[in-house]
Amino acid sequence: MKKSIFCDLDGTLLNSASRITDYSKIYIQNIVKDGNEFFIVTGRSFESAYPFYLELGLNNHLICDNGGYIFNPHLNSELETNRLPSPVFHEFFYDIKSSLKTALFNIHKSLYSYKYEPNFDLLVNGILSNVIEYDPSKETRTPNSIIALVYNHKLDYVLSLVKNKYSHVFNTRIWGNDYKYTILEVYYQFSHKEAAYRKIIDFYQIDEENTICFGDGLNDYEFIKDSFFGVAMINAKPEILKIAKDTTKESNNNDGVIKYLEKFINS
Repeated sequence: MKKSIFCDLDGTLLNSASRITDYSKIYIQNIVKDGNEFFIVTGRSFESAYPFYLELGLNNHLICDNGGYIFNPHLNSELETNRLPSPVFHEFFYDIKSSLKTALFNIHKSLYSYKYEPNFDLLVNGILSNVIEYDPSKETRTPNSIIALVYNHKLDYVLSLVKNKYSHVFNTRIWGNDYKYTILEVYYQFSHKEAAYRKIIDFYQIDEENTICFGDGLNDYEFIKDSFFGVAMINAKPEILKIAKDTTKESNNNDGVIKYLEKFINS
């Protein structure tokens, strides 16, 4: 029976140098030639994820922006995702912008920024992107998430704002912090990797029992918890290890996904 693999990039398929090893690449290309499907499911922007899609020689949909953008470059075709109403996002943005050092927003293929900081772009996307300065007064389309560098003395304000005013639309994730800033993701609660996984299996009419999902980070939580068979990398966050149905034996630095698949594909 052919399998459909859904795989995160950073911390999962990519090693710590943000590379796909030759061993992993050749294995993926071979199983795709044999009729299996391999889907990239990433929090990266389209621009940042697309080179890995090309490297693997894929021709299906690429899932970016933590499920907020699902696009097939070969067919120039986008699958509709759950979109945040623009008035809500614009109001939220105006409420928090004075609390931000910088922020990044993905809208379809484009990456937008508020007060662009190249080092933050490198940290989040792994590349220096082609960025458009975000102007909500001119932009009618809205992102489904914000990845922001929040001043630490403003963090409690932003979190309480989400909880008390926007809890019906937003969830939050803290990526990390230092003495001055916190990296905070605020995302539309109906747009995440697991929702994108559901759209893909519906579109391709995939039997869910023949799917497997790999991830490591907090943005993989719903994806690993609620998909049919979610596997955590051994190097995953404790929260992901706790809810996964299984764990790889090897880390992302030792082709952990592929070594797991070598047994799974033949089962």
